[in-house]
Amino acid sequence: MISSYRNTWALRELFSMSQKYNFIALMVNPKPVSIGFNNMSKTHPVVSRYNPLQKLHCEIDCLHSAPYEKIKGSTIFLWRKKGNGFGMAKPCAMCENEMRKYGVKEVVYSTEIGFEIMKL
Repeated sequence: MISSYRNTWALRELFSMSQKYNFIALMVNPKPVSIGFNNMSKTHPVVSRYNPLQKLHCEIDCLHSAPYEKIKGSTIFLWRKKGNGFGMAKPCAMCENEMRKYGVKEVVYSTEIGFEIMKL
């Protein structure tokens, strides 16, 4: 668990956006590059072939809206709002593979008790 993280401003930004969205991805490299939300109007480009009801994950939305040259070496912060607190925001295997493929360096995601770091 992270008790103190160098990008605390990014975490504060996620908290403020959580008033409107339940699942948020924020990419920094080292400044903000892109933001993504669980998108209820689009389907995931790959999974939609198999299940048209699958919705676009915020990590993929974040990757698709970032300039390609800024993705490599970046950090993605994931925040999930659950009630009045944190929820588990660990990326699914598909999103983890996509972030690794694009060259994301690490993912900082919320858990029920704080945040965890995943090196990619």
